[in-house]
Order: sequence, then structure tokens, then C-alpha cells
Amino acid sequence: MPARGHHSLQPFLDNPGLLEAVSDPVYIVDRELRIVAHNRALLPLSRATGPELLARPRAREVLVLDRWAEEELRSRAAPSDRAVELREVSGSDREGNPVSLVSRALPLFDGSGAPAGALVHLRDLTAEARMHAKYEGLLRGEREEKERAQSLSRELEGTVRELRAAQGELVKMEKLATLGNVVAGIAHELNNPLTVILGYADLAMATVEDEAMRRDLGRIHGAASRAQRVVQELLLFTRKRTPAPVPTRINALVERTLDEQEQLLAGYGLELVRDLEPDLPATALDPFQMQQVLVNLVKNAADAVDGQPRRRVAVRTRRSPGVGLRVEVEDSGCGIPEDALERVFEPFYTTKPPGKGTGLGLPICRRILEDHGGRIWAERRPGGGTLFVLELPLREAPEPVGRPEEAGVLAGHRVLVVEDEADIRELMVRYLKEWGCAAHAVPGVAAALSALDSSAFDALIVDVALPDGSGHDLYRRLERERPEAARRVVFITGRVADEQVVRSLEATGRPVHFKPFAVEAVQGTLLGMLRPRPADEERSVLVVDDDAEVRSLLVRMLGGVPELGCEVRAVASGAEALRALGERPYGVVLADIRMPDMGGLDLLGRVRSRHPSVAVVLMTQFHDPFLALEAPRRGAAGYLAKPVDPAELVRVLGGLLGPR
Repeated sequence: MPARGHHSLQPFLDNPGLLEAVSDPVYIVDRELRIVAHNRALLPLSRATGPELLARPRAREVLVLDRWAEEELRSRAAPSDRAVELREVSGSDREGNPVSLVSRALPLFDGSGAPAGALVHLRDLTAEARMHAKYEGLLRGEREEKERAQSLSRELEGTVRELRAAQGELVKMEKLATLGNVVAGIAHELNNPLTVILGYADLAMATVEDEAMRRDLGRIHGAASRAQRVVQELLLFTRKRTPAPVPTRINALVERTLDEQEQLLAGYGLELVRDLEPDLPATALDPFQMQQVLVNLVKNAADAVDGQPRRRVAVRTRRSPGVGLRVEVEDSGCGIPEDALERVFEPFYTTKPPGKGTGLGLPICRRILEDHGGRIWAERRPGGGTLFVLELPLREAPEPVGRPEEAGVLAGHRVLVVEDEADIRELMVRYLKEWGCAAHAVPGVAAALSALDSSAFDALIVDVALPDGSGHDLYRRLERERPEAARRVVFITGRVADEQVVRSLEATGRPVHFKPFAVEAVQGTLLGMLRPRPADEERSVLVVDDDAEVRSLLVRMLGGVPELGCEVRAVASGAEALRALGERPYGVVLADIRMPDMGGLDLLGRVRSRHPSVAVVLMTQFHDPFLALEAPRRGAAGYLAKPVDPAELVRVLGGLLGPR
């Protein structure tokens, strides 16, 4: 191991991407002054391209510096046990333009502590040098030079800190990636049975009259729904999540959570105190996510008092002046050490014995609270034990998305289901028949093509993973041979964690529903696809974006595509969009995800509630895997990443508007 305070060469060799965190030219040489790693910022100062840089035997053969600078480079890059101080060198870039650089070399050591090379940091001061030439007389003097050197030294120290921090983040992300791969495999196996459990529980609750049986079915449905959301939370742990808020009374949520955990808590032999302030107002929150927080905190509290002489867990709710609502979970355990009160919210940190905790529960809780605009923290109690405090703001929820009331529109339509799991095929056929559709189900690509040869279908529900190919392959073949059928495809998939699959599905422009999906969402998609529309609605698009330039660009893009042949109107806010929809019908709403008055997901909920047949396509500034998953769950017909690709825009809207 390198001595304390020495920097090791190996982490930079193992993770060359660390150097890209530095905007200045940075490279590493070994004891023979051969470049072994560098960042892209070094290329303009080299005589060679990236691969050639590493192939040349000496740094001075590829860096464009004058002879004196080369000697300086040799001396400051030579391995030693101390850092070489800052010094200015001059030379020329690849085009021969004079450049002025400041360099400093930091020695690196191998595993045994022996010198192994150096990290060389170059700071381009060319522009400053030109300015200094004009004001040379004003900038001379020992004081100014010393201050400049000190400033650069601080910057270099900051660079080293950034590298160390980047290395730590990389290690953390590697751990998360490993966990994500494991969870992704588990999720893929769980999503199909969860879809079956949720679907058949829904069907049974709709037909069973015995109240006790209905309650049992409701518990089954609730447990499966929580399992579904927990898997999603693990899969998307490192990504920003947007809750699905509904008006919720926190006391009712706490009571339900504690009732469901009653049998588990009874096994601890603890005293459970419920101290809930009456008549607390409702607030908009995601009950699944918040119940996950409460379950995690209550279980942690039960673990903390296990084996203690006094086993007491108290759950309190209060108004929080100036904030909204406050929830407290307190235990009488031995308490969390003072220096660990903040660390318990770090991923993979746990105070529990090995095998008792993953170190992910509390970080997920903090993420959920932050996504709700709230916060969570821990305190030590004077007499022992720990208090966890949650604060939540009072907010109004967007209008809920109800089950479409125009389900009769689906009656008589023929729908082909392509799914290899028999239980899901049967489930979808039962729902489709309940909606009045003529449903036919097949297990794979070949059977689907055979069915299409013998019959015409108004819509196709296609799974992505099939035994004799993929749903994506089937779609591409339909695009070539049966374009009208391709425009009627709705994808379903359990590959929720596979970003490549998500992107490939997005590229088709077709609706996607991720297992376990809400059947109401699939029904809404079919309704929007199959409902007859008046001529003035059929080919009209409403663009909603608060950026005037983006609105203008989208209007020009849509208006310049003859094959779409659509009428386009643009508005600047969600409120304007709702007014426009009240004035006349539109076939498609193309909405930005972030707007000052109303987010795209909020607008989606209101449109789906008031105008269930209108297709809504959401846009965001970057590829957001969560939005790609959440948008279809909320009833969106599609999702586009900005800057919008014109071909993708035409593909998505063309599929929704249909042939001209």
C-alpha cells in the first residue's frame, strides 16, 4: 500500500474515466515518461490522436512544447516522493499557435509504496498571457505572482479533491449497479406473476359478493401492489422519482400501515403506542411510497427494541406550524451513535448486524420524502432510543385519472394478444371480452403472423419477450409488410430495468405498458386508438410548452410534414391547454414535462380525467428512464426526449393520428 498521504497510480489505471472529471488537460506518465492515461482536454496540445498518444514511447514525442518546456516536463514528471511546484511553460498547439501553460506534477506510487509515475496537470493560460502582455507593467511584482500561484495551487488541490470524490462516487455507483443487476433479474421473474395476481384479484373483487372474501382479496391486491412498487423503487433507486400523488389523510395511512404490520410487530412483544392528532387535513402524496417509508421506520424501530428490557415503539402525527404535517416514529432501543445520525441515510451504511440490513431502506425513505417536498432526520433521545421525524407540506393533488367511461366504444373491435405466458394471455382475453372486444390470443411471433394472415385486427397487444423472437421484431416486420397493423400495436413488457429495451420501444413511437400494468391504462390506450373521432379532432395537435422558441419550432416541424397533414395550435401553459381543450376537440396533446403552473404529469392527469379520448405525449429535456416507465402508467400515449428528433416526432404522432 502507498504510504499515508501518497497517491496511488492503480485507481487511475483501473478507472481512466476519472480524469474526464477535470476540465483542464491532465495525463499520467509512468517511470519511463510514457503516457498511460489522459483526458480529452489534452488532445489539442498533442501531435497525435487519442490512441496514438498511448502508443508513443515518450510524452515529449507527442506533446507540442518547445525544447526548454520538454526538459521542464521531463524533470517535473520524473517520479519522486514530493510534488513538483508550479511553473509556467510555453509552446504551441497542434496548429502552431503559441500557448502558455502552467504545469504541476503529482507523484504516484505502486502498491508497495515505490514511485510509479506522476499525474501532470496543465492549465491553459494563453488568454491570460495575452492580457498580461498588454498590462505587463501593472501586473509585475512579487505580491501578484505569489497570489496567482496560490490561487492555482488551491485550484489544483480542488482538482485532487474532485478526483478523490469522483473515485468514491464511482465505487458507490458500482455497488448500486451490482445491486441493480441482481434486482433486475428478480424483477423480470416477478413481474409476470405479479401481473396475474393483480389482474385476477381485480376480476374477483368485481364479482365476489361476500364482504369478508372481498376484504381478503383487497389485502392480496394491496400486498401485490406494494411488492410491485418496492421492486420499482430498488430498480430506480439512483434516479429521480416523481410520486403519483392522491389526496391522502395521513392518520388513515398510518393506521392502515400499523394494522397490516400488527402480526409482525406482535412477534417482538413490544408496546405499540398510536398517538395521532385528530382532524389533520388531507395532503397530496403517493400512498404507496409513503407507506413504504412508514413500514421501513416501524420495522427499524422494532429491530432496535428487540432484546431490550423496555420494548416500546410510538408513532405520532402532528400539525407542523409553517410546514404542514409531522410524523414521528420513536423507539426505546439503545439509540444510534451521534456521529451516525446523518450517515444512516447514506446508501449501504447500516448500524444493524451483518445480514440484518442492506443499508438501502433509509436512503430510499429520504429520496421519497424529498420527492414529496418534505424531509426526514434522526435524533437521539435523552433517555436512550431514537426518534425519526418526517415533515410533509400540505399540497393539493392533481385530478385523479378515472376508468374511462366510454368503454362501450371498444365493443365489437377485434384485438390480438401476443403473449407467451398463458396466465397473462387468459387474463387479457377476459378483460378484453369484458370491454366488449372480440379477443384472440397467441403465444409467439409465428402464431401472430398466421393469425394476421387469416383475420383482420383493430389492435395488437404485443409482449416484447417471446419464445420465437421478440415483439420488437414482429413490429418491424409489420412496419414493412402491414404498416396499418404496425400503427395499431401496443407493447407490454416486464423488462423494466433494461434501458436498451426501453429506448428501442420508445423509438417505435408506440404505447408501452410495463408489467405489472394497470388494466385501466391499457383500456385507456385502446380507447384513444379505436374511438371514432370527428374530422376536426382527428388531425389536430395542441402543443403545450412554456418556451416560445420551442413552441415555434414544434409548430414549424409539424406544419412542414405533408404526410401528417395536421392542424397545429400552441399554448404556453397547462391552464391554457385545458381552456383550449374545453373550446374544441384535439386528437393529440404534445406537452412539456416541466412548466411553471402545471407539470406535464399533472396536465396528463387532468386531460385523461376530462377528455379520456385525447392522446397525450410528454416531452422532457433529457432521456428520463422513470418518465419512460411512469408516463404509460399514467395514461400517456408516448414520450419524447428533447431536442426532439423530427423523424421520431413524425413516427410518434403519425401512429396516433393514423394515415391521412
